Amino acid sequence: LGAGDFVYFDPPYAPLTKTALFTDYTAGGFGADEQGRLARELGRLGRAGALAMLSNADTEATRALFRAFACERLYAPRAINSDPSKRGDAAELLVTSWGPPRGRRAAVGAAAARAPR
Repeated sequence: LGAGDFVYFDPPYAPLTKTALFTDYTAGGFGADEQGRLARELGRLGRAGALAMLSNADTEATRALFRAFACERLYAPRAINSDPSKRGDAAELLVTSWGPPRGRRAAVGAAAARAPR
């Protein structure tokens, strides 16, 4: 992969709490080591000229892990949760291998849902 290629990663998100471990998508899990490998791969692809993007949970750990990349905070609607009071918009990070590192916030959700498709 190189210049002109686009790659999007949708990994298992980093857990927001110690009990929210959605990391068992693979036999070996997808923990902090795999998140680190993903960050290194994003950097490698960017250096090769590819446009690489990923989304992940917006946590202190993911902000630190992806601090060298352009990161946007987005709010994505969540309709599924065992506790109805915890349903609603969730903060996510959209990370790209291009553009300067930044911390600008962008809100999506209700407005995006109303946008024509």
